[in-house]
Amino acid sequence: MSTTPVRADLFRKAKTQELLASATALRDTVLIDARPETIQIMSRDELVVLQSKLGFGSTFGIWETPSSWIPAGHRTPYMMRIDFKHRLAFLGVPESHLDAALDHVVRYAVLLTLVPTGRGRANGRFLKPFTVAQILYRLVPILIASSAKRICSEGSTEANYFGRVTQEDLDEQESEEFKRDLRQELSRVTALCERGMWSDRPSIDAPPDEPEHTPVVKGADARPKAEPKAGKHQPLPDEYVADCGWRVLWVVKELGPTLLKLAHQFVDVISRNPVEGSNVHPETVSRWRREQFRELIAAHQWIGSDGNGLKEPPFPLTLTRKMAKFEAGQWPPTSSTQVTALLQLLQMAHLWIVLLSVGSRIGEMLSITAGSVVHSSDGTPFANGLTYKLVDAAGGVERDWPLPDVALEAVRQQEELSALIKSLGHLSLDPDDSETGTEGDQSSLWSRVGSAGEFTSEVSRQLRAMSINLGLTDKPGGTNLVTHRFRKTVARLAALALAGAPKILMDLFGHKSIEMTLYYILTDPIVQAEIKQVVEEVAVMRAKDAIEDVENYGGPAAKKISETVIRERARLGRDLGANDIRQLAEVLTLSGQSWAMVRPGVICTKLPGSAGPCTKKVGRPEPSRCRWTCDHRLEEAFLRDDVDRSIAEAVRLYELERADENEMGQEFWAGQILAHVRRFDDIFQKWSTNPSVVQVLNNQEQAA
Repeated sequence: MSTTPVRADLFRKAKTQELLASATALRDTVLIDARPETIQIMSRDELVVLQSKLGFGSTFGIWETPSSWIPAGHRTPYMMRIDFKHRLAFLGVPESHLDAALDHVVRYAVLLTLVPTGRGRANGRFLKPFTVAQILYRLVPILIASSAKRICSEGSTEANYFGRVTQEDLDEQESEEFKRDLRQELSRVTALCERGMWSDRPSIDAPPDEPEHTPVVKGADARPKAEPKAGKHQPLPDEYVADCGWRVLWVVKELGPTLLKLAHQFVDVISRNPVEGSNVHPETVSRWRREQFRELIAAHQWIGSDGNGLKEPPFPLTLTRKMAKFEAGQWPPTSSTQVTALLQLLQMAHLWIVLLSVGSRIGEMLSITAGSVVHSSDGTPFANGLTYKLVDAAGGVERDWPLPDVALEAVRQQEELSALIKSLGHLSLDPDDSETGTEGDQSSLWSRVGSAGEFTSEVSRQLRAMSINLGLTDKPGGTNLVTHRFRKTVARLAALALAGAPKILMDLFGHKSIEMTLYYILTDPIVQAEIKQVVEEVAVMRAKDAIEDVENYGGPAAKKISETVIRERARLGRDLGANDIRQLAEVLTLSGQSWAMVRPGVICTKLPGSAGPCTKKVGRPEPSRCRWTCDHRLEEAFLRDDVDRSIAEAVRLYELERADENEMGQEFWAGQILAHVRRFDDIFQKWSTNPSVVQVLNNQEQAA
């Protein structure tokens, strides 16, 4: 796959921005003339006009949300087109109240789009169209149906549906999370009533009062403490990532290329035997296809990446889909249904790799389209997609994710696979006769095998099925495998392995505050303990490396460490062994509690109870104020060449500025020379005879 052409990329970005701004632009246009507080008294015709101007269709009682305003992965038919009357009738609203309930829902729907009612993180903001659609499908009909049935049983003709919702109505719901959502929606209605926008005020809009408690001033806090809860989604266990990782790589690198070659032959069979326009019965065409598929499968040479025949998988590969049973040890596949099941397995293997590589939300991953990989000026590949959370734009905001090599390979192969899936459709029908995908979905990187439909909310279930197919559990660590656990896994691994991990993850995850990122990292107490252990081990490891190679290290601390090593050898009366070096490293770092990396290659050896010039008092190091003169500063050996070349460049530019009699330039490059020349003793000896360096050092002494 080649880099996206510049013009095509610019056109796609312009089109994306046009779609993103459309919902806001339509709303602003309507608000010029319409007053939201008058929606309650508008006629149906007036409501339909507003609904149409806002972009939600022109049929009263039918709420249509453009697919471009719905995040990828959620473009389901029932979410894009909500038939309020059918929904209310399905939930049991009596016939006598259907028209009144329908009016109520439509008025509330239009009001939600015109008035900012966001809560929580979106407090005071306009709701996104997708959020409005969710509220109108999931919550509002439930609340209205409960009241309508009660009002009808009482023989009343009232239409105060929100006002008649009772606690019993909420208690009927089995899910605590759904009860909370219903209560929050009632609170939203109450807020609209208080602002004069709505008149049907709920009678239960506040959470039940908590029992009064008089705090005890002295002694321990007597209030009951809630049990600490682990995060909703935990990182994947290391053992599972390792076991599944090599299996997934085998599927992608060994099985993938030869499987795609066979799929291309399937596409040729379908194109040579079309159903549309044929003068024979479709069943006959379907039989011809099946016969040719069988012949192709029987003749296909399954070739691995080494060019040799591909033997059975090195793990118990099974297929559990109907009509595609494939037992462990059975190889190669013998039917077209087994081949299509393997295509689905390959697609999920691609997704597994990319999710674990970039840590995106699943909606963001599903927004990535074919041809979305671009390269930066230094050749780094990025996948362009959309992010929907923490942004105000209706259809999301464009962003990109860096792709490591293995993920880039998976994306490239997935592009080929996705095009094949769309060309295959249902094997017995022409692709165009398959279920049509949603608007704008034809170039999606991910496709539903067996149809042209959107690859949507079944992703976690399909990942669990893949895990079982690969001979592993679908509940790693005892909980279900879901897409968000990959994001938590990336956070955990980065936190354990990378310096500055919170800032790196904040950028990768698209978080708006560091607190959100820290929540991801510290959700699980086990992860916290792992981070502490890794940080301590890394500090001890740095000290061991310094002890073993101290003569090549720089900075004032290198001299102190060298003297400590000499004293320890004298005390023991022998050279230091591996255990001796380990023990000395633990002593120097207080078992890993010190020796912080303040910048690449520069270590602060200050102990927790020691003062330093960067802080002027006892405390943790301040990296921005680290200076080469500090007694606690230790320079790693790999910096030696960089320092030497930096001095050479500074001397060259200093001499040029001196020749031009530019005093300000001379002062600047003199400062650079002084900042580097004493970092390593041997480098100082090398440059101490250079005339320019001698002049700079003399000027410093005279100024002092």
